[in-house]
Amino acid sequence: WMDPRPTADEYEFLYRTAYFSPDEPGPSEFSWLKSYPVPHKSRRFGDAGDTRVEWQREQLDLVQAALGGPGRLFEIGTGHGEFQRMASQRGWDARGIEPSSHAAAAAVEAGSMVINTTLERLDTDEQYDLVYLTHVFEHLLEPLQSAQRIAALVRPGGYALIEVPNQFESWIRMAANRIRRSVPSTLFSIHHTTFFGPSHIRSVFEEAGFEVELRSHFPDRFVGRRRQAIGLVDKLADRMQSQGENLEVLAHKPLS
Repeated sequence: WMDPRPTADEYEFLYRTAYFSPDEPGPSEFSWLKSYPVPHKSRRFGDAGDTRVEWQREQLDLVQAALGGPGRLFEIGTGHGEFQRMASQRGWDARGIEPSSHAAAAAVEAGSMVINTTLERLDTDEQYDLVYLTHVFEHLLEPLQSAQRIAALVRPGGYALIEVPNQFESWIRMAANRIRRSVPSTLFSIHHTTFFGPSHIRSVFEEAGFEVELRSHFPDRFVGRRRQAIGLVDKLADRMQSQGENLEVLAHKPLS
């Protein structure tokens, strides 16, 4: 985990006011960000475009096949709502939450059912066939408590699908860091409060009461097509104890 790290109130303020904002603040506007250098190259989550939606469509197909059809879907961290709208078009009753006021407003304007709040502040007894969060869980301060909240949102027999970066145990990342002779630390690092490897992410969701299937892959499915020509690397990474750069947890909540 990151140490030291901002408090829960500081994170909430950052996400509510700055995340997805067209005028994203720099370190001078948040004193606790000053020790994190701004990266040389701008990288925004929405830049992935169609390749990200294509990968999310595959994820939705995976769960839909397990359920036998579309159902009720709840997304945590909707961003601008692209995944939610795609799921709705495919027959899912989809809704969600987003802590960024900018992104939540954009999602609602585009037709998504999104509430501007956080998982910690969410107050509901509703349960869903699928709870979905991609590159969100690593932003949460209390992993086990968050996994337990997610479990409460999933109906017995339903699923949660969680994707996190494998930042420090992926063999290809470790090789890159060795070549650079450093572990990169930038302004983006501060958004990730906990860094998961395969055994860590599995144990959290098993302790929360889920049966876990773990897969890994390389994020060019997610951000581009350059490495798709060597798709064998994905298969080898899975065989090597889920050592791809992204970890995907398909968590099933037992009926009893």
